[in-house]
Amino acid sequence: MKPVRLLVIGDPHGSEKLTKLDLRGYDAAIVTGDMGKADLMRSIALGKTKPKKNSERDSFMQSVGSAIPVMKHISSIPTFCVYGNVETSDEHLSEINRKFHSKIPLFGKELSRMGNVYVLDHAAAKFKGITIAGLGYFLETRWVQEFSESPDIIQMLAAAIDESAAREFFNAVGKVDIMLTHQPPYGVLDIVKERFVPKKWKGKHAGSVMLLDYIKKYHPRYVICGHVHEDRGIRKIGKTTVINAGYCGSWQRLIVGKQQHCHSVRVAR
Repeated sequence: MKPVRLLVIGDPHGSEKLTKLDLRGYDAAIVTGDMGKADLMRSIALGKTKPKKNSERDSFMQSVGSAIPVMKHISSIPTFCVYGNVETSDEHLSEINRKFHSKIPLFGKELSRMGNVYVLDHAAAKFKGITIAGLGYFLETRWVQEFSESPDIIQMLAAAIDESAAREFFNAVGKVDIMLTHQPPYGVLDIVKERFVPKKWKGKHAGSVMLLDYIKKYHPRYVICGHVHEDRGIRKIGKTTVINAGYCGSWQRLIVGKQQHCHSVRVAR
């Protein structure tokens, strides 16, 4: 098998720098989710901005509008991605458009029009001899208990359903070359440090227990993730290399072949 040259991009969050990225020399791109800007979403969710009449509409417009040009540029090469916690379904976007009489582009539909983007949500694909599987952002009961302001039975039930679906997927797909997820595994490159988050979150592990269990059971060659922006880096869990690819312009070159190795070059933010 010839080495496969991958461009690994951490949560883009609409970074315009990525629309100027030189894609020559890469066979494909990997994107960890959170493709659009989340400034307004985050500000509202954390209580930093008082919601206004059209805040909900404006937050989705900002996210989708900033993600489309980034993904259009990257998708000039085959692009494998998952949805993060910023993305939402076309069904939900359609509801927002009906509610506000707006015309926010349906993001899933826009990605499909690009023709070279493969959203791996509970799915796997073969590419040049390597297997890439993907699972987008999902809730876990532990996360709801530790991070939610006032966890209720609805949140816990939703998290339990997500956990069950994740476990089923991980067991069904088994060992792969690359497992692409939004969040990192629990205890690895997942410590919350950002200054804008609630104090009680800081220093906690925000990663996935389900993903950690999967790694220990099936030993994929690589796990590529994002989500916890401030803890980007590379770590080993046994035979598995975990890459938290960062965000907003962070990227790495990953070469997958018989002699596994990777090196990274960070773009200045």
